[in-house]
Amino acid sequence: MKPELIATLLVVLGFTELAVQDGVVQLSEEDINKLKDAHKEKFGADLVLEGLSFDEDGYASLQEAEILSIEAALSKSAPDAGDDTPPKTTITPEEQVKLMKKVKILTGKVNKLEADKKKAQESIIKLGKKPEPDVAITESNKGPMPLTHSKTHLFASDKSFDAFEDRPWNQRAAGLVKGASAYTDIDIQKINDDLGAYYRQDQTALISFLRAKNRLPSFWNTVSNVQDEVVYAKAFTGEITQARKKTWLPKGSFEFQPEKAKVFPIQIDSEIKGYELQSLETSWLNHLQMVSKAGSQPYKMSFVQFLAAEFLKKAAEEDQIGHIRGVYVPTADDATEAGMAIYKQRGVLKLIKEAQARRVYLPYDLGVPTEENIVDYVENFVNKIPEYWRDMPGMVMYMATYWVEAYLKRREILKGLMPTYEKDKLTVDRHENIKLYGLPFMNDAKFMFVTTNDNISLLENIPKEKTLLNIEKSKRDIAVFGDYKIGIHVWAFGYEYPVGVEMSDDKQIFFSNDVEILPDLYVNVDPDQTTPSVKYHTSLKTGVNTKATAITDILDSKVGDYIYIKGNSGAFPSTIANSGKFDLEANVTLDENTLILLYHRGADDFVEIERWDVTLSSVVFLTDGATTADASLGKHFVTVDNTAATAFTDITNAVDGDVYILEGGSDANSTTIAASGVFSRITATMTLAKGNWIKVKFNGLKFVELERYTV
Repeated sequence: MKPELIATLLVVLGFTELAVQDGVVQLSEEDINKLKDAHKEKFGADLVLEGLSFDEDGYASLQEAEILSIEAALSKSAPDAGDDTPPKTTITPEEQVKLMKKVKILTGKVNKLEADKKKAQESIIKLGKKPEPDVAITESNKGPMPLTHSKTHLFASDKSFDAFEDRPWNQRAAGLVKGASAYTDIDIQKINDDLGAYYRQDQTALISFLRAKNRLPSFWNTVSNVQDEVVYAKAFTGEITQARKKTWLPKGSFEFQPEKAKVFPIQIDSEIKGYELQSLETSWLNHLQMVSKAGSQPYKMSFVQFLAAEFLKKAAEEDQIGHIRGVYVPTADDATEAGMAIYKQRGVLKLIKEAQARRVYLPYDLGVPTEENIVDYVENFVNKIPEYWRDMPGMVMYMATYWVEAYLKRREILKGLMPTYEKDKLTVDRHENIKLYGLPFMNDAKFMFVTTNDNISLLENIPKEKTLLNIEKSKRDIAVFGDYKIGIHVWAFGYEYPVGVEMSDDKQIFFSNDVEILPDLYVNVDPDQTTPSVKYHTSLKTGVNTKATAITDILDSKVGDYIYIKGNSGAFPSTIANSGKFDLEANVTLDENTLILLYHRGADDFVEIERWDVTLSSVVFLTDGATTADASLGKHFVTVDNTAATAFTDITNAVDGDVYILEGGSDANSTTIAASGVFSRITATMTLAKGNWIKVKFNGLKFVELERYTV
């Protein structure tokens, strides 16, 4: 249809647009009636449209001829040619301009519709020539995300092991077959082959198990540009005010004590062999784009850069652990083995341990926390702190995450029914100014401390140097290396009391319980060492000796030190005799399963506190006459003196699969275990005289003997 005809109809009807399809204008019955009314009002006669009919939707189709008849009907009142009267104009010049604009716009729309129609027809033709696609079958299940499969494969994949053909288990998974028919004619070999194909899928990327996320407290600030040490002074003042009086009686004292913060130089040395890179390429790395692009060259630099990034992630993780648990042990210049990461710097726990030895603050004797007493334990701890600091804003109580969770759990049990109870509130009850903070990397350590939130800072030299590595090529091999300096510091503990002067907590900003710090972190002793040193830490692990080695002294120890010595493997374990400087229950052989705790009681006097078999869990001592033990309390049970003969019958609350130790701790009316009841699977009756033990495993019904030892 000509655009001019459409424009004419628009003008007559006063419409802004018309629906045109295949050259036909469609008007509703209402539109036709409006058109007739307008014609009658203007010309005083009806508009006759022959052959006009309406479809079921109430629309009539007007062909071009019908619109021409409308146009002719509308112009029938024009004057004769001989009439001198000027022809009657139905629209003004301004309306003509507007009309032309509308015509132009409408023409563009019509042309676009025709182009879209042509394009759609071409697409239909192309699609019609293609084969029928593999239509997806959607399994109907009640889950929020229905599984989608194709006609030939489970999950619409192209993997061989997902195919439906000859695999009724896949068909059943897709819901194509039901009932027992899915399990007929199971081809075990095909299942094995499919499993192999599944696990042999090529990966297009390497998966990193490292996460460099910072787990240290976000409110710890970082002090940069520390090249070695920062020396500063602590100031202490005595009372200064007094009541007014006539005489001159000056009072007030002040004292300065030095402190220093230190950074430790850290070193990264790594070597990547070119031969190893080529071996990796020919095995399982060749499919990686970063490797394949390098061809057969020995220097796979893209892969090396990936490894360098992993090295930095690992360094960041080790730095965080070192900030908490680090014990500085220098590596000798002539060392033949690389030093351990935990020895590269001094952590905050070690700083606290050294502060106690310097008598810079007074720890509180609170005993040890348990899951049952943790809420009361924390309250007693806080109440010990002087009121000035106890109510100071911005205080933090640091403890292992294990104990924070135990505190919240116990508090919920005690107060969970209170209407206003907030179970996730991480502050000490009735002391909203003291935040509970689970310090990472403390495991389940029972040591806890309180100080201000700005009293601990991380130290570094140049911020960027922790992320810089040098890569150097040399004869097919690649060296990756870097250097940086980091540290951590507690700015203030308290007043340093001279030896012999009674300590007080009124001049300190740092508070803690007196539980042993880092007893489970051991410093390695050189092999064949007879006088090991506790200069760097009081927990030692003997070396793998090359000859019989008897420890005769412990160097660099101070009176009051608790010293843990753990044995090592080898044919010549270190020994300590109950003589000379050592007051022991008996001679001890420090094999890999033996640990002894000594206390430095006085000059040349080390007394045994306890010894353990480290393969056993925490010891639970049974009561006099105990016939059962409670597995919820532990796995290693030791008898005590019985006033009468005692027959042991059960370990209650035992867990299926767990191993338990029953040990004799006394010869007085020794406990016996008969091979009957739940112990019917032990080989014979066991008498738990002192030193005897039996190891059993619970199978859900009975305790099965694994091994026993009789003195």
